[in-house]
Amino acid sequence: MTRIERLLADIATRDQGKPRKQVLILGAGISGLVAGYELTNLGHTVKIVEGNKRVGGRAMTHRFSDGQYHELGAMRIPATHDATHHYVNKMSLKLRRFITGHENLQAYYYIRGVRTRIKDAPKNLFQTLSLAPNDYSAPVAPVIMSKHLDDLSDSLTDADIDGLFARGPSTPSTEMIDKQSLGEFLETRVKRRDTLELIGTTTGLEVLWDTSLSMFIREEIARTGKPLYEIEGGTDLLPIAIASKLPAGTIQRETEVIEIEAGIPGKVRVRSNSGTDRLESDFIICTLPFPILRRIQLTNFGHRKLRAIRNLNYASSTKVLLHCKQRFWELHEGIYGGASFSDAISRSTYYPSDNAQLPADEATRLLTPFRRIEPEPPPRGIHTTFSLEPTVGASAEMSNGPGVLVGSYNWGRDARLLGGLHPDARAECVIDAVSNIHPQLSRYVNDHCSMFWDDNQWAGAAFSFFRPNDMKEYYADAIRPEAGIYFAGEHCSMDQAWMQGAALSALRVVDEIVSL
Repeated sequence: MTRIERLLADIATRDQGKPRKQVLILGAGISGLVAGYELTNLGHTVKIVEGNKRVGGRAMTHRFSDGQYHELGAMRIPATHDATHHYVNKMSLKLRRFITGHENLQAYYYIRGVRTRIKDAPKNLFQTLSLAPNDYSAPVAPVIMSKHLDDLSDSLTDADIDGLFARGPSTPSTEMIDKQSLGEFLETRVKRRDTLELIGTTTGLEVLWDTSLSMFIREEIARTGKPLYEIEGGTDLLPIAIASKLPAGTIQRETEVIEIEAGIPGKVRVRSNSGTDRLESDFIICTLPFPILRRIQLTNFGHRKLRAIRNLNYASSTKVLLHCKQRFWELHEGIYGGASFSDAISRSTYYPSDNAQLPADEATRLLTPFRRIEPEPPPRGIHTTFSLEPTVGASAEMSNGPGVLVGSYNWGRDARLLGGLHPDARAECVIDAVSNIHPQLSRYVNDHCSMFWDDNQWAGAAFSFFRPNDMKEYYADAIRPEAGIYFAGEHCSMDQAWMQGAALSALRVVDEIVSL
């Protein structure tokens, strides 16, 4: 029995003999759908209201007219994210490997005007910089950061780790990590400015130096590095499948929440195409991102909850998809999956992984439903792993056909600068930037699509990303129920920015409600 199966069994045990409940869920993203699915399975009555026409929230796949697709939101699943794997398996969806950044060293760096394959960066790029002597021998730049993060995480006790994941009280080490930014931490460990710049540009993290060190240490401890996976056919198949398991009429779409009134029972005022209505329920699960709650009238909410809603930090992110009539990066440059990194505004460019050939043992393992973490722990944080193994193509015919590049996936101020452009100008800007890596790019692009998540009406930002002291100051208030209203979503978890966090937070509030 997996950890998630045990958790669900415990929830079912605590639910036995309790009265059946009516639960109103705000938002049909991963968190709202998981909560609705599990409550329905336990025999409770569920209604979900969703402002959008579609379900899935920030799990958003764009499909071009020829069927080629890529992700505007969530795009990868770490092997250790057992809750996400549980629901992928439940919905009978198929996974394939997602070849992530620095896992394919045939991809490129373009930094300070130097264009080089990642595998050749130590001689072509590193030698042009003023690095510490030991740093020149690093096979890829993020390994330099990895050593310092690993040294810190290895020094932590079990009590420290429990504190970091909010499973136990804070410790002095937890408080030190929580109040320090990633940039401050690296500046105390990395002695050369060129080394810090190299780390920042090859991970895209220099625009996030001011975010909390705790985010990155949790990634290291949770081992979100390779192997990573993606859902065949698109990430949005997961929320669509969960929604299809709910009774007809459970989800009321195109219904915007405009007021939430805390109390027993709780009340919600919504606006739909048919007018304004008031909905009432003894139990409400709110999965709306806090940027959206800031635009909603919140009545009878305590000041600490309102303070958390105002101040919990969210990150900006922009993705620009470029549809290409031919996969020139495979045909002419031998790049099958992975990502190139740049100090231009495009930052990271991801190549599709659907034509990458896997070793036979890994391909076989993908056919088996995920049951547990591999016996050998996978590599650590998502920004700090790499592979020296070449990635090869599976199908020459596929390489000759069309494909979709994530021309740009960036964060922070770069995302806002790029996101402020008209979509056509946004795509043109990215094509110009990525042409530093692939000069032939403009000859192949024949369509584009992009998302600036700050501008999305139903999200207001990309994902929660703590600043120093956010965990101490706001997290407990963020997840605390407010007079009959329960809160879930990736922002109400210790796995911010992941579908795992959304799913686990949903199970937490389901447990809280059925236990009453």
